[in-house]
Parts: sequence; structure tokens; C-alpha cells
Amino acid sequence: MLEAQPESAPPRPVRFGNPLASQARVAFAFGESLQGWLGEIGAIRAATNLWSALKEAVAGDSSRLTRHVKWKRGCVYYDSHPELPLPPMSQFSAIRPTVAEVASSVKEAQAEDGRTVEIIASDVNNSDWLRLFRSGDGETPARYLLQKWVNEKLMRRVSPALLWNARRSRPNDLALYFVPRDLLGAVWLQLAEVVNGNRPLRQCAACKSWIVITAEGTGKRSNRFTCTDACRMKVYYGRKLQARELRRQGQSIAKIAAMIKADAGSVRQWVARPNQAGRKRNKTK
Repeated sequence: MLEAQPESAPPRPVRFGNPLASQARVAFAFGESLQGWLGEIGAIRAATNLWSALKEAVAGDSSRLTRHVKWKRGCVYYDSHPELPLPPMSQFSAIRPTVAEVASSVKEAQAEDGRTVEIIASDVNNSDWLRLFRSGDGETPARYLLQKWVNEKLMRRVSPALLWNARRSRPNDLALYFVPRDLLGAVWLQLAEVVNGNRPLRQCAACKSWIVITAEGTGKRSNRFTCTDACRMKVYYGRKLQARELRRQGQSIAKIAAMIKADAGSVRQWVARPNQAGRKRNKTK
């Protein structure tokens, strides 16, 4: 994957004080380019989407993973935008590409609206990995690629440190911690913890995004099945419509409640309201 580190912008002189003074003091301000941050956001998004597709594949739905992890002529690769045509060098012709050609191909793909195309393994790139993969399998290559992406970021941005474990604002004992060097390091460390299974997660019932389930107050409570109030209302109205449709098909209240996992009292109200509203309108005429 093309590394998209935030690049330091060239220093710009910042003048302060009296602009009419003969000797103005000059300070240098250093910043990070917007393009660099966009690249990092794209890298985090690609890794998160790959992990999410892996979770879905383990649960039995591999359709999303097979869209992005593909095999072609003895080569397995990842493509974040498979609906777009592959760059010329990524056509994997019979001519074996050199390392420079592969890097050029990846750069071309990366430039297309944040697209990520990366060869996971082939005869000339990570050939030792290729021997461990089964042709047509997407899960194992995806795990290797996710491991590579996360480790590359952790090596640059997270360091282990032996620190004091403080209790009641007093040093209690020494403990080993992973310390991020910056915000990006903290984000990649959180992703590594998720991949390792240290954080309990659940998919939102509406938008399918992942929710952190925790009792520490930093995530959603264990009985929460949606990520936002908007998603909660979407699920609620969806169940109401489903209950009314099943009732029109002649299903009993008890059976509808069991099918949509709701209590019978709520189902009775949902399917009765349209009829009651209709009777009220008839009375006013």
C-alpha cells in the first residue's frame, strides 16, 4: 500500500511585531499538508473496511470480501474500488513486473479518488506468502494484508513503555503500556485492539457500522443494537411496517411477534392503528 504519511509543509516565515520596524523578528511555523491527512484517512478507512469484510465472511457472508480480494493468474490482490478498471500494470500480464513497476502501478491506482490497489502475493512479490494461500481463498490473504498494514503503522507511531500504574493520583506499581506518539498512532492502536478481539463489537442493525460495546462508559451499553437515535428510529419504523405487512398476509399476532422479535402488545398496537385511524375518519364524515 502506498504510504501516505502527513508531509511537513515547507516552513513559512511568520512576521510579528511592528511591520514598519527595520528588524522584524521571524519565526518558522511547521504544518502538515491536507493531502497527507487525506491519505492517512484513506488508509484507515481501507483497513477498517477490510477488517469489516473479514468479520462478515467469518459470519458466513463472504460477498463483500470476494469483491475486494481477487485472484488472477496466480496472483492475489486487493482493490478498494473493484468497479473501476485496473491500472495498466495491474492487469497482471504474462510479463513479470519489476518492483518499480508494481510501485508505479500502486501509485497510479492510489491517485484515483483515494483508491487502494495492492498486490498481496504473487510469484515475484511475497512469494513465500503465496505458498501459504489456497487459490480462490480470500480470508487468509486478507488477514495477511491487514496484518501488514496495521504493523507498518504501529512500528512508526506506537511504542511500548514501562510506566507507573497510578491509583488515587499516586504511583502504585510499574506496568507495561503501549504509548501512541500522536493521534494517528492512537487510532491505529485502537484498530489493532479491535482486530485482536480486545474490544467487544456489534454491527448496527440499521446501517451495519460497528458499535463498541463496553461497560466503562466509553462505548454503547450491551443492550444497544443501533449506533444512533436515527438508526434506532429506522429500525423501529421498519419493524412496524414489517408487522403490518405480515398481518395483511394473515399471520397471527403471536407469530408476528416471534418473527420480528417483539412483544405481542406492541405488535397489536402497530397493526391496529391504521384501522382505528380509518374508523375515526369515517365518523367525522
